[in-house]
Amino acid sequence: PWVSEWLVPVGQAPPELFDVPERLRQKKSKWDQQLEALDQRAWQGGEGWGWQVACANIERDIDKAWAAKVRKDGYVGTFTTQAPLWLWVRRGDSSLSEGAGVAKRPQQGEAPPPVCSAEQRYLMPVEDL
Repeated sequence: PWVSEWLVPVGQAPPELFDVPERLRQKKSKWDQQLEALDQRAWQGGEGWGWQVACANIERDIDKAWAAKVRKDGYVGTFTTQAPLWLWVRRGDSSLSEGAGVAKRPQQGEAPPPVCSAEQRYLMPVEDL
């Protein structure tokens, strides 16, 4: 199943999973910019959206870490990191609050939505399994 299908719905996830610590806000902003760049390249290449679901360790500084790359292939690293992973998920319109369904597929000529409109939070330990 798609990652967006087995994630805990937004309304059922603990509120603390949605908070980015102050010390990580600048780093997370760089991760958001990386996702925006993926969308831009895909859109310009006629490939639609650059990602549907993405995850990354926002503790890592994109400018300094050799392995600071966002995963956008649906795989979630579970046993390889001690820091919780941050998720970005594009779901269908009605599922943002209900948690059902898969991200809307990009339509011909439909620009990717901004990263800030994606569901974003830390991955829960139970979702790692």
